[in-house]
Amino acid sequence: MRSPLFGLFILAAWFLTYGCNSDDSSTDMQSGSDSGQSSTDIAHTMADNSTADSGTTTDDSNPSENDADTPKGDLVATSDVAELPDMPDEPQGPPPLEQRGFMAVRAAIHVHSAYSHDGCDGDGLLEDGTAKPECIDNIRHGICVSRLNYVLMTDHPANMRDYPFEKLVFYDPTAGDELVWDDNERAWANRLMCPDGVTKIVTVGFEGTHTMAVGLKRHLVPKEMHSISIKDETTPEDLQAVVAEVHAAGGLQLIAHSEQDDLSAEVLISLPIDGMEMYNVHANFNSALEKKPERLFLLEPYFDPAPGGPDPDLAALLLLDVFPTPSLDKWRTVVGAKQTTGVIGSDVHENVNVSGYCDPGGSIEGLCDALGADVPYVLAALKKGGPVIMEDGERLDSYRRVFHWLHNRLLVTEFEPGADQEAIVAGRNIAVFEVLGDPAGLDVVAQTTDGIWHEIGSRVPRSGNPILWIQVPPSPVPTPGVAWADAQMDAAELTVTIWHLTEGKEPAKVWESTQWGEQIHYAMEEVGAYQVELTMRPKHLLPWLTPNDDLAESTYRWAEVNPIYVY
Repeated sequence: MRSPLFGLFILAAWFLTYGCNSDDSSTDMQSGSDSGQSSTDIAHTMADNSTADSGTTTDDSNPSENDADTPKGDLVATSDVAELPDMPDEPQGPPPLEQRGFMAVRAAIHVHSAYSHDGCDGDGLLEDGTAKPECIDNIRHGICVSRLNYVLMTDHPANMRDYPFEKLVFYDPTAGDELVWDDNERAWANRLMCPDGVTKIVTVGFEGTHTMAVGLKRHLVPKEMHSISIKDETTPEDLQAVVAEVHAAGGLQLIAHSEQDDLSAEVLISLPIDGMEMYNVHANFNSALEKKPERLFLLEPYFDPAPGGPDPDLAALLLLDVFPTPSLDKWRTVVGAKQTTGVIGSDVHENVNVSGYCDPGGSIEGLCDALGADVPYVLAALKKGGPVIMEDGERLDSYRRVFHWLHNRLLVTEFEPGADQEAIVAGRNIAVFEVLGDPAGLDVVAQTTDGIWHEIGSRVPRSGNPILWIQVPPSPVPTPGVAWADAQMDAAELTVTIWHLTEGKEPAKVWESTQWGEQIHYAMEEVGAYQVELTMRPKHLLPWLTPNDDLAESTYRWAEVNPIYVY
């Protein structure tokens, strides 16, 4: 039997201290390690000329329930998979991404700072309203040491709506930052200069109750507009008004916390939103805590300073196998009805604190007494209270750590302010859980009989006999922190699933395969959205997971690719 996943410890801390999701309601795109790159150098294109492969499927409600004995390279025929059609003759693959006019960049969407009431341990502002320098330093550091290119801030509106945009994007001329101005001479973005000479682009947004605006050029007018919630009980007039004002302010209207049941797919389908979360870190914490609260103590190895323990960044695996599917399911329902971009939300605040849990009358007093001798480091952290500091000396919920765990991989035409928004609207996004490795080489496009290649997010006519072309990564590529050996890369087990999404029907798995580095070409014969999903058993991480070896046998979502739509 698999031991409970320790990610719940994270979950517990995050859930109990993170609070609600609302209130009043470089260009180093390649590795993050080189400085002074030109924009033509940028990032893993995810479309190199390596060959690709196909993969297996996962149970939609719990991907960790897959058959571990499925041999690599075999097609998986299961009762819930439609009969697999004959594959067409193998077409010639697409040109590399850069020849198609795009580059892949990393973006964090849904990020909080000292300008959120619950950011920076809920104590980010001085009495005069100035952000504490150490709080700003923390987020700038997290941005700069990450591999991100874009950071789309979404502070809660109670505070942020009263601050100028220069503050909200952490503008520091002494660091070499450059403000970006619109045609009305309003500063709306920051080319944040990092100590290594790499530039990151930071923009302003806000998160209320589900209302998540990104890339704003100005505050909403009147200020009260920031407090309109997007949920079922809100009047249609208010719903339309807030979305219209976000667009008028130059922003995109995304939806935060899609997993919550106070906002239905029907309402989302009725609104001109630009995208919605298919995953949110905070929601994952909540899900894991609810399902397996005993995981609180499974973080013990990540506190233990003794050599040979697991890498603290891999603590993410303790929650990702309790992946909350309601947001993903809701997004797929909406996508079946209309084009809607899916994103993943970092939802990082640097505010996870623990205190009082083991005290008399505390919520886990009994467990503390029973397990104290077995988990001395966890127990000491609980008794001490405050931020959860891992073995590497960094807090569990640091910006750097969360930015490493996951990101949105956007296909942009240039590394410039606003290019990220254009990519989001177009649906050119792949949600990547990079803690498992970089899916470098992944490419998903469609070709019609006229020879035109169509990127993810595109609408293509059925009359064009479109072929979905997938180039699967040859292996997971090591990311900063955990650098496994080449021999271990082959240990990871991959699954590729093609989902067919249509209005009024359950998502259908129409193709599954389990190989690395292979090319898949699938005839999209029916109207609807075709969405590609990659899942993985991360057996290549086994040496870095001890003593939680069982985590390597779990199945995790690795990449969720936005669909191509056939009409």
